[in-house]
Amino acid sequence: MKFYLTPIKRLYLSMSSFDDGRQIVEIINNDFLYRGEIKNNMFDGFGEIYTKDYEYFGEFKDGYMHGDGVCKFKSNNCTYDGNFYKSLKNGYGKVILFDRTIIEGIFCNDKLNKALVRYPNKEVLECIFINGLINGIARSIFPNGDIVEKEYKDSKIIRTLRKEKLSMNQY
Repeated sequence: MKFYLTPIKRLYLSMSSFDDGRQIVEIINNDFLYRGEIKNNMFDGFGEIYTKDYEYFGEFKDGYMHGDGVCKFKSNNCTYDGNFYKSLKNGYGKVILFDRTIIEGIFCNDKLNKALVRYPNKEVLECIFINGLINGIARSIFPNGDIVEKEYKDSKIIRTLRKEKLSMNQY
């Protein structure tokens, strides 16, 4: 999503400009509240935005969420902490779900590719996502040392490939 400024009310927190033409502002309109830097009438630099759907704290470029940032999505109560490219999750990032499950991995154009999923019960799942679903061979590591490899197709288990138990002195 690219942000253009159509404010009902614009409050300047700082009247001074940076050498590159950026200014620090607070903007309030019907769709969002923004505090941060602008350049050429677009969000550019560090800022924070609050909308009815999400809250974002991080870097902007040319009106987009771009660079490192943290976005909290209100509808599903999850948080993404990572890199953005033109407002899409891109590069390394971490999603924290409402139940404290942590999914960290590589995103490309808002889609998760390779991931490490850490569940609240301490189980860890290494897997590959294709079109948002687990596909291929995934490995689960359990707190008791058990390792289970399974083959997935569209997040459905096709078959169990291997089970083994690690002894504590293998760590």
